[in-house]
This record gives sequence, structure tokens and C-alpha cells, in this order.
Amino acid sequence: APVVASVNVRHFDHLVSSAYQVIVVNVTDQPVLPDSLQLMIWREWADDLNNDDWPNEGEYIMWNMNSPMLLDNSFGNYVGIFDDSQGFPGDKVAGYVTGKDKSGHELMGGGSASPDDHLFMYQLKADGTPVIDTDGLVWESGRKAWLHPGQTYDLNVSFSEPNGVSDISTVEVALADNIVSDRLELIWNSESRQCHSESEHLEVKTCRILTTDGSVPDPYSIDLILQIEVIPKWTMPDLGDTRREPMVTIYDRAGNTDSVNFPQNRWRFSAEMMVTEEIDLWVEKGQLTDEGARVPPSSPMELSGVVIFSQSGERPNFDCEVNVMINGYNELTTAVDGMFTASLNAPVQNGRHALTWSVGC
Repeated sequence: APVVASVNVRHFDHLVSSAYQVIVVNVTDQPVLPDSLQLMIWREWADDLNNDDWPNEGEYIMWNMNSPMLLDNSFGNYVGIFDDSQGFPGDKVAGYVTGKDKSGHELMGGGSASPDDHLFMYQLKADGTPVIDTDGLVWESGRKAWLHPGQTYDLNVSFSEPNGVSDISTVEVALADNIVSDRLELIWNSESRQCHSESEHLEVKTCRILTTDGSVPDPYSIDLILQIEVIPKWTMPDLGDTRREPMVTIYDRAGNTDSVNFPQNRWRFSAEMMVTEEIDLWVEKGQLTDEGARVPPSSPMELSGVVIFSQSGERPNFDCEVNVMINGYNELTTAVDGMFTASLNAPVQNGRHALTWSVGC
């Protein structure tokens, strides 16, 4: 069967309107190419019968294509020429190709009138450059002076692309552009529509592009947000007072690019954790004192507290072990959302006994 090998317009593309718009479809077949093919064209300003701004079955119009001079070659270009100069900027044109070879085999890979099965679609618009907002890098819970290991951070990068999200090739987010040894890069690419990290010190949990109102973009949506969930790993170096500075770079398919640094979002890294001074001791028998408590031997007690990252006061959003010790006896408990309670018994021996605790995770 004849097969479409390539077409000079992408599945989603943009072109400047012209009275002589040229569509070139390269077809392969053996032993001879089809005598003729038909180009089915949909124009938003003229053929959108149900006004849904998208091509549907029954809305395509047939145009003839010029066949190659030699049909006994393995490959040949079929050319369609039509006028789209009547369309307004932003209007769309879609098309697919049909036909048969001399043996009656239907053309394969030429698209169809089924939803989103067009061979190509383009918007009437000149090529433009992506633009990153000057305040376009925002942590969802507010500005972050510190990041910590094991924590999940939501990052939003806002930008615009005049030719739509389909024209974006790559978005690069370097969380530490000023650190040559490891820029902590996160890269979104159009082929996978996912992010991956170039750094061994970062884990990308989720990554997606949405419109500014939070909906899934169509191929020609202009105002966009890249949402990333990222987790710094415990292996990340602590650079002390050195602040890491983010930078975002966006490339479109034509090689146009925009790049913005965000000095206002500089941050430091720390893995230091602690139990806060707000400790609550509960005793079933006896009484609390300024120094702790006086209780009978072997009587039940409970110690409650909060674990935080020392530099920022953030509670860990992962479970964290806490060791509580008295008279050589160790009670291991788990802090959930930073909060823990340890149940233990007073020592059997009379005397003064120190009750101590430490972060175990």
C-alpha cells in the first residue's frame, strides 16, 4: 500500500497566510506511485459548520494535488496549493490526504476526518518568541529561603508562547544556575511531555504544563504554567552561606529562546533537624515540677513534641523517627507531620533520672 513518508507541515504548526499556500506530501509505494491523491482541507473561517473551532467529519473540502512527473520511483512528492489569505490571524487550517494506488490499496498514514487524526494543522500566525514572566518562578507556599531534603516542593514557572504550547521544544529550570559543578537542572521536553533531572541530588515527583486557569492546554494555548513537584535528596551538598540562584530558559521549535534569572528566589540548603523546646510531659501518677516530674517507680509517662528543620522551622512531610531515652532504656517512636508522642515507664530504681530525646531520621 502507498504510505505517507513525510509532510512539510507539522501535526500542529503555524504559518503566515498566503494566496498560494503549498502543502507537500511525500509518499512511498512499489512498484509505482498512485496516479493521484486528494487533499482534504478544513478552514476554520469557512468550514467550521458547528462553530466549535475544531475540524469534524463532514467539514473537510476536497482539493486536487499535483502528482510527481515520474510514478515509477519509490518516493514522490504530491503538491497541493490553496488560498488561506481570507482567514484571520489565529484561525486554523487542518488537512489530510486520501487516495489509492493502481492495485486498489488505500493510502496509509495520511490522516482522516476523525477527531485529532488530521495529517497536519496550522494556525495563521507569524513565528514568535516565548516570553518568561519576570516574576515567573514561584514556590507554591511562598518564597523559600531554605530547602530541605526529603521535602516535596511545588514550583510554578509561568510563561507565554505566541504560537501555543505545541511550539515549545524545551523548558530548562536550573535551581542553582550560579553553581557550575551542579546547576540542579530540571528539563521538560515536548516529546515525552515530562521532566527529568540532570542532577543526582534532585527527584522529580510530577511535572506538567497547564493553562493559567489550571486546565489542560490545547495545542495553541498561549499563557501557560509549568508545574513541578521536586524533592531535594539527602545527598545534596550543604554550601553554607552560599545561596543558589534559579534560572529558567525556554526554547521553541524554531530555535527562538528566552532566559530569565531570579535573584529574588535565591535559597540555601540545610539538612539540620531538631526537636523544638515546646515539650509536653504527661504523668499518670505523681506531679510535674519545674525540673520535670516526681513519679512513683514504674509509673506510665508520655512525652510529646515537634520535629522541625532547624533553619526554617518547616515540619518534615515524611515520617521521622525520634529516640526517647531514660535510665538506659530507649523508646523509639515516629513523628507524623512532625508531631510525636512516646509512651514509656519510669525507672524501677529510686533517684534522679535524665529524660533525653533525639532526632533519629
